[in-house]
Amino acid sequence: MQEKRRLLITGATGFIGRHLVPALAGHGHKVVAALRRPMALSPLIDQVLIKDLADGVDWMPLLQGIDVVIHLAALAHQPNDVKETLFDKINRQATADLARATARTGARLIFVSSIAAQSGPSSDAVLTENDPCLPSTAYGRSKLDAEIDIGGAQYVILRPTLVYGRGAKGNMRKLIRLARLPLPLPFGAVANKRSGNCLAA
Repeated sequence: MQEKRRLLITGATGFIGRHLVPALAGHGHKVVAALRRPMALSPLIDQVLIKDLADGVDWMPLLQGIDVVIHLAALAHQPNDVKETLFDKINRQATADLARATARTGARLIFVSSIAAQSGPSSDAVLTENDPCLPSTAYGRSKLDAEIDIGGAQYVILRPTLVYGRGAKGNMRKLIRLARLPLPLPFGAVANKRSGNCLAA
């Protein structure tokens, strides 16, 4: 019989979180969603309100009785004029603070980073864990720095590629809109090197 856990999920209302939270609750886990404002969620899911990650969060009270933290919250899909310091505050500093808090309480941490921590938009070769990390954006650099700062906790780091599914946003939404246009797509002019996408069911 699978052991049921008490889980704290950050970024619970983001694209991945909206699929993951009800799935975990449906499997009998006790899910606590960390939110900036109250949301209409299933009565099976508890809610705790937190401040904006850029302002710093006192994680310790939220981690009491928590077995596993799944950290999805991040600053992503921003225009080019967003300052790198803001990516650092939200994606690195808040993650490092959360990792230190989980280490103190004994909770396990699952940090959903990004392939952007390792590479730019494409690579000329198949990427492996042994390849050097060469992020090309402020987002990617902040995710890599967060990974480096996690040390000391019981943790797992995931680096998903583009995740898509029902209600997808970001680049996938743009591709879907393009595909729906009543025009022939210019496949002959495309030199896309991406592969290995993840599907959120």
